[in-house]
Amino acid sequence: MFTLWTMALFLNELVSPFIVQQSYSIGFQLLYVNLSENFGLIETKLTLFDCISLQSCSLCVQHSSCVWCSTDHQCTYTKSKCSKRFLIKVPKDCPQLFPNPLSTLGYPVHSGMVSSSRTLNLTVRNLVNYNLSNITYECQLSVESNTVKLRAVVLDATSLMCLITSPFELLTPNRTKVIGTVRVLWTNGIDEFPIDQPEGSVPIVIYDCLKIGLQGCSACFAQEDILQCSYCTTTNTCVYGIVASSMCRHSNSLSYCGLPNVTSISPLSGPVKGGTALTITGQNLGFFPKENVSILIGGQLCPIVSDKIIPGVQLVCVIPPSMDREPTSVAITLEISFQLSVGNYMYKEPVISKIFPNRGPSAGGTNILIFGSNLDIGNIENTTVSIDGHVCIRIEIQSSSILCTTTSTDKSYVTAGIQLTIDGNNFLGPSSVLYTYVKPIFKSLFDKSNFNDGSIISRGGVTIFINGDNMDAAIQPQLSLKVDNMTYITNCSVVTHMRLLCVAPVFKGVVAGTAFKYSLIFDNEELTDLQNVQTLVAVVNPVFDKNITIEYNENSGEFIQLQGRNLNNVLKTDISITIASQYCSSMSVTDTMVVCKPPQFSPNGQSTAPILVHIGSGEGILAEEIGTIRY
Repeated sequence: MFTLWTMALFLNELVSPFIVQQSYSIGFQLLYVNLSENFGLIETKLTLFDCISLQSCSLCVQHSSCVWCSTDHQCTYTKSKCSKRFLIKVPKDCPQLFPNPLSTLGYPVHSGMVSSSRTLNLTVRNLVNYNLSNITYECQLSVESNTVKLRAVVLDATSLMCLITSPFELLTPNRTKVIGTVRVLWTNGIDEFPIDQPEGSVPIVIYDCLKIGLQGCSACFAQEDILQCSYCTTTNTCVYGIVASSMCRHSNSLSYCGLPNVTSISPLSGPVKGGTALTITGQNLGFFPKENVSILIGGQLCPIVSDKIIPGVQLVCVIPPSMDREPTSVAITLEISFQLSVGNYMYKEPVISKIFPNRGPSAGGTNILIFGSNLDIGNIENTTVSIDGHVCIRIEIQSSSILCTTTSTDKSYVTAGIQLTIDGNNFLGPSSVLYTYVKPIFKSLFDKSNFNDGSIISRGGVTIFINGDNMDAAIQPQLSLKVDNMTYITNCSVVTHMRLLCVAPVFKGVVAGTAFKYSLIFDNEELTDLQNVQTLVAVVNPVFDKNITIEYNENSGEFIQLQGRNLNNVLKTDISITIASQYCSSMSVTDTMVVCKPPQFSPNGQSTAPILVHIGSGEGILAEEIGTIRY
């Protein structure tokens, strides 16, 4: 009989591997039954845990059974051999790195060339092992996929300084400022370990004053004071560091930079209901966010989108609705310390007038053209077209037309209007402009008119008919034939709404007996739910007797006979006979013979003319000379 304690030890051995691989702890109820008595039941809750699986100090010491050894960078049990001096039991005592308390932007790191060494001072706490001789620290700066490590000096338990002794480059050529992250690592000469970041990732802003200055004087002035960018008129450059010079200023002075210079405004038109993001670019566009900058549209305030602004270079605001609630032209005014008219903005209404084609398969994939006017207003990237709630893809927009591709619907048949959405505003086309989703229904596939056995000659190049409903749903129906690792796709033409005509491509290496997998492709979308699918098997090619000579009396009106085999393996229309350049008419075909009436006189003016047999259709026709006819 198990005792309570031996059972607990057994369970510990049983579930400990699970804890290590899956989680810190596992809890369950333990029941003990005294088998020597007729009754008696003990129930208790038992939790098994594994401190070593916790990888950070903050997580470790949240559990009363675990402690953190800072010199080993390991979570362990309360009865640890770690020196009490380096044993941590509560979260507030963990070594920690904090974001910049002086700026939500992050810790500033200048990436360009400067005349002297720089330092990056980080706010830390509880670096209890900082004065050990075998412990060193470093700062790891990361921007996207790029990383730089800098040597660090710990001044005391709350102060860490990253040393920037040479220029480094974490900015791509066209970027002036980018947000990254910093981590503090410590090493014992063998392994590296990060210290905790209780508030999550610690941001840094990596920038280059010189690159910022290339965008204009006010771009330099508009930077946060913590970045220490100063503008010098002697060199017309933005430099790093607060420069004590009458020609280099670290202050806001519009007269110092000159008047705003607007180089582009986009877009210049949008919906009457507003919602369009207007972007103004140029130089000396104020010192936002240090200084109030406003944009007025027809006298109405256009709310600034602060996270889209590039100081001094780009302003973005959201267009308000037209005061008149109708199409009109209004002035765009930039307001800094004075007002400056910079252009005009047009409130417009888009109009939908026509769609082509007006129907397509429910699987989608149809390229449709929507015609109208003012279709390119607003932010084009925020323009969508939807039909019955299904948004078109691959959209191309012009003022008078929109080209896009329909997506699928689960409905077999539905007719719906066209909805155009521009910057959150919905516009419906007129009731006369509708689009219909239809579901093509496949019924049969065959390549011979006299019977339907799902076969095709092994060389291909012949006519195949596809029967069903809504076969005219696609602009470009196609037939896909797959054999081994080869896929053949051929275009089809619509005969009626119930039939398609396709010409099989010429096959390579296919022999009689080969089975094809086939499917229909309507407007680039493969139909996967075909009904009544039959097997398409390759059969032997038709063959005519060769080296024949036929004596023919001119103007007799007689028929000639051409012998062969397997002639019924293709449609009658896929066989034609020519005498020189003229057709042999009134042709009839059996499996072993073609009977036709040749021209009454020799087409080439000579006593003999070649007999040519043509098998196939379109580009798949194979012409072969089988003999001569003597007039």
